[in-house]
Amino acid sequence: MCEPAKMPLGQKPAAARGSGSDTKLPRLVDSRKSLAFSACNAQRGEQSPIPMPGSRNVNLRSGDLCEGLGLELLRPFALVAPVPRTEDAGVDAVATIIRREGRRLLAEDSFFVQVKSASERKCEFRDEALDWLRALKLPYFLLSVDLRTTTLELRSIYNASSHPNYSDRRSITLCLDETPVCNSGDEMQACLGGPILRWTPVDAASNEFQQRAYEILKAWVTLEMENILLRSIGMTQELKWGPNCKPERTGRFTIMHTAKSFKAALEAMRPHVQRFLPMAAQTEGADDVRNGLLLITHYMRQHGVDPDPDRLLEVFGQMRGNGIGVEVLQSDGSNPGTPVPP
Repeated sequence: MCEPAKMPLGQKPAAARGSGSDTKLPRLVDSRKSLAFSACNAQRGEQSPIPMPGSRNVNLRSGDLCEGLGLELLRPFALVAPVPRTEDAGVDAVATIIRREGRRLLAEDSFFVQVKSASERKCEFRDEALDWLRALKLPYFLLSVDLRTTTLELRSIYNASSHPNYSDRRSITLCLDETPVCNSGDEMQACLGGPILRWTPVDAASNEFQQRAYEILKAWVTLEMENILLRSIGMTQELKWGPNCKPERTGRFTIMHTAKSFKAALEAMRPHVQRFLPMAAQTEGADDVRNGLLLITHYMRQHGVDPDPDRLLEVFGQMRGNGIGVEVLQSDGSNPGTPVPP
């Protein structure tokens, strides 16, 4: 792999040398990129594509056109905030779904968009880049743009992010073509399947299609957000889906081969267990709930996580044994409530 040309340690770029305090570096970044391009192309025997006044690289221009068209034709369904190229770290835009209500457009859920030319059929994430992808707190979609047919395809990375090995690989290649999932050592290659949404400019102008697109995007973003939370405990939910159709839950879950410790998963479960504690204070059916919570709490404490540090379950048990029920918990959770006859 070609490595960018490096300057000797301590040497300033030519644009920076000089005695004036107002020395400017207007092309410092471009110059370094040009040096890197020159070094790589020299090794391949190619002509250097050093930027020149009055010219533009063909491939860069094609990418600009794809990105511009893709984001513009996403606007009928979402508010689109493009990321400036100087700030682009793997996301071309932040999009927010819009719902039409009369003459108003109401902003709802947001997601990340990365635009690709239709000719780009693979996208690799390795090491720190993969850690970045897995740490995102918003859904990440790939938008493929075909300039020849003015057709857009939006893909979810669900097939990769829901795979049991998604959390423990060091390299994942997302494939837009039909390619079976392949694991080799610490690497994984995953086919994303068909697009979740496919459209043309004619579709984008249709009110009926805009409503359909809203329903599909709303369902996908909702379920992707749920899976982002579930991955914190090493799980994802299975979905049934197809192109231009809303995804559906199957009711089944996938257990992931997570690199995180088991204790970390229990820590993520702690607030969910606490959510059910008030149910053990009810006057009807409280015993079954309390007994189940006692077993779970005991198990979690054995592994260093206490979901009931205030021992509310013990308090509820003592009150039930004395013939006393608990009507409601205080809002701050510090007081078990007002005792009332069962």
